[in-house]
Amino acid sequence: MLTAKNAGTEESLVPRKRSGRVVACTILLLVLLIVVGWTAREVQRQQRNRNLIAAIKLYDASAVEQLLQKGADPDTVDTILPPVTWRQVLSDFWDHLSHKEQPKLGNPALLVLFGPVGRVPNEDVPQAEAILKSLLLHGANPNGKGTDRVDGNVLKDVLGGGLAHKYMEAVNLNNVNLLLEHGADPNERDRHGQIPLFYADSAGIVDALVRHGANVNLRDKKGHTALWRAQRQPRLIDLVPLLVKAGATL
Repeated sequence: MLTAKNAGTEESLVPRKRSGRVVACTILLLVLLIVVGWTAREVQRQQRNRNLIAAIKLYDASAVEQLLQKGADPDTVDTILPPVTWRQVLSDFWDHLSHKEQPKLGNPALLVLFGPVGRVPNEDVPQAEAILKSLLLHGANPNGKGTDRVDGNVLKDVLGGGLAHKYMEAVNLNNVNLLLEHGADPNERDRHGQIPLFYADSAGIVDALVRHGANVNLRDKKGHTALWRAQRQPRLIDLVPLLVKAGATL
């Protein structure tokens, strides 16, 4: 039998249930707004990064600088990103909350700049040099590795003539110094076990590498040092005294 007391209790529960539903709906709405807002920013970020890679491949230095100023990732890779789906969005959002970083598949922007063979076309060198500077100033990692160019090394690309001007064999020392000042590893080995010092072709470059910590006695896979190489190439013979002074041995 329903008493006045019980009726009053039931009536008081109705507003509480409604209040609970309102709170739950409000929380759900806030979560949805956060996810949608994050998704919109993520889509914009991915588009900026796609545009950055495209601008680098076109050697458009002005567009690269503008995109970097707008927040494009200087270490973005040239991978083809899949279409955005809600499942992927929720997965990425969860990774974002848990600070879990997904591996980047592809070549980082600096390696993209030098193309698949580590060389910039002669007519595009001035623009490429400007892009190199922009990427480094915005925090690009000069030691980044790619999944396509696993042996890629930006410092080696520059020393190997990747940014050599037409009719000019000398490597631009400013580009070498720029990379070293932004953290390029002077002892990074390639697939032959050689470090950038093996590719040095001038006194200024040898000096820059040594000042930034190049080990003059590191040997390649054949057991040779940079001094051994310099002694056997007439065009590099002037580097021998510099290497010996820095402590190099055969």
